[in-house]
Amino acid sequence: MSDIHIYEQPLSERFRLFLRAEQLFERLDHHLLGDSPWDTHAALQSLLELMQPLSRGDSKRELIKEIDRQRAALSDIDSRAAPERVRIDQALRNHESVLDALYKRPGALGTELKDNELLGNLQQRASAGGRPGILDLPSYQEWLQRPAAERHDTIRSWLEPVDAARTGIEQCLQLVRSSAAWATVEARDGFYEQAFDAGTHVQLLRVRMSTDGASAGFHRFPELSAGRQRFSIRFFAQSSPAERARQIHEPVTFDMACCGAV
Repeated sequence: MSDIHIYEQPLSERFRLFLRAEQLFERLDHHLLGDSPWDTHAALQSLLELMQPLSRGDSKRELIKEIDRQRAALSDIDSRAAPERVRIDQALRNHESVLDALYKRPGALGTELKDNELLGNLQQRASAGGRPGILDLPSYQEWLQRPAAERHDTIRSWLEPVDAARTGIEQCLQLVRSSAAWATVEARDGFYEQAFDAGTHVQLLRVRMSTDGASAGFHRFPELSAGRQRFSIRFFAQSSPAERARQIHEPVTFDMACCGAV
């Protein structure tokens, strides 16, 4: 049985930010499942990486703009079908709740963490070059020896100021991802190109494909690139990450979705 992989290409800096934040939130969640000091250390590294894009002054504005854009698009949908109307109304309520929470916290996302002594020390050492080690800060070393439950609760409390942002990002991504159905297409000679439909506002390209080739000793993957008017997909095969991937010059069947309007 083959596995299914999904690859995504954002077409704006806004959605690049959203995808990056989603990835780091998920990585942080993963590390918080572990109880060792090394798990906690990795969780904090993910938190520091997360705050770099989120704490920028424009990140909160971009999230609010996207929520407002989606609210306007949802409000314009004239659906009399009961299930669709319920979905739209729920999405509007969810967005309204996130907006209320974002406006209640002044300043940039995660402003409350700027005065956090431990995170500040770790960030300072990271900015000076390289990742800070556990031995660099005795107080940090001591804290890592405390019970795992205490460490987990502490990190989750530090994440609380960006909970609304996480919810908003997840809602925006979910609505955009679900805005387009999958279409099965074929890349002749391992290459596919398509122009964007006039008047559409695509935010995210998605490619879904199976891992059938893995059983033959190679792994296939797509490389997506996009401009203002068209996009292209090239498929590559690789037997080992230590080797250079080679472009495929044979037909490749895959699923594609051009996601944009909600």
